[in-house]
Amino acid sequence: DDSTRFDLNRKSSMGLQTENAAGAGGSQRRSRKRLWSLSEDELLCDLVQKHGAQNWIMLSRHFPSRSAMQLRARWAHTLSNPNSKRPFTAAEDAFILSSHSKYGNAWSL
Repeated sequence: DDSTRFDLNRKSSMGLQTENAAGAGGSQRRSRKRLWSLSEDELLCDLVQKHGAQNWIMLSRHFPSRSAMQLRARWAHTLSNPNSKRPFTAAEDAFILSSHSKYGNAWSL
């Protein structure tokens, strides 16, 4: 039945334990999300410095509970950009405040 197959795939994509689509009784598990530790971040930075930011599958062998896709995302969105969590500059604050006074909360017109 197609509706059953859809439900099984949906539950599987949400990370729940499910039967496989054939109904053979097998189960699929996805690990729960967990925060990155400082030691994982340091290891990832060291490995990228040594091997480059390209062969994520090879780098993932050093992380038993992380996938290559997770490593790439962590590097690209957090660790490779030193400005990602810095405070706003005075000029950026002034621009935000003047834009807010001009447009209010309607940022997308």
